[in-house]
Amino acid sequence: DIPVRVHLNVTDQPGFPLTFFPTSDAFAVVGNIAGNDAFEIVVPGRFGSWDSPSALHAFDAAGNALPGWPFLNDEVEPGVVEQSFRTPLIVDLDGNGQDEVVVMDYLIRNVASEGAAIGTVISQTLYVVEGSGQVRWQVTEDFDNTGMPAVGDLDGDQDLDIIAGTETNLMRFEADGTPLIGWQVETLNDIHVTLPIIADLDGNPGNGNEMV
Repeated sequence: DIPVRVHLNVTDQPGFPLTFFPTSDAFAVVGNIAGNDAFEIVVPGRFGSWDSPSALHAFDAAGNALPGWPFLNDEVEPGVVEQSFRTPLIVDLDGNGQDEVVVMDYLIRNVASEGAAIGTVISQTLYVVEGSGQVRWQVTEDFDNTGMPAVGDLDGDQDLDIIAGTETNLMRFEADGTPLIGWQVETLNDIHVTLPIIADLDGNPGNGNEMV
């Protein structure tokens, strides 16, 4: 319950520091989500007070909130469930020079209701969010609620794929959110905090990258 501060470097820049309450096991990332050839900061957490809703926030290099942000699931009911975002990935999925935000979240109960105890996980969703703060697509599955997605070209078609861990396997999605039916890697246990690493291990770009 201790707030932390975001620093760009040893000397605070104008508009910083920003004081916020972070999401557990999640951290800030930077990328060009505004399409302006500059870096923006994307961070999950609560700003203002610990009682504020947990959301995904985006700031420019001067500490100003970007238009359309923060991102928060409109279906979250105050006092019933809490939304918690994991560490996002910032990547240009469609090659248009502007990054998108790939992020996983989970909803948990923060009060007992409908026979479910406090802390019960209700749903877990993978989002791709535009720089405007609008959702491009989303998929709700039995994802691991502390895992992170990974992005890379696994088949050599020059298009990026998204890999996300569940409690029993890895799932693969095309950049437009289409799942590859039948493509699952059984892991026997959940993909917890570690994310898959995607790289060209065999030096053959024609067959895409491999995944560790």
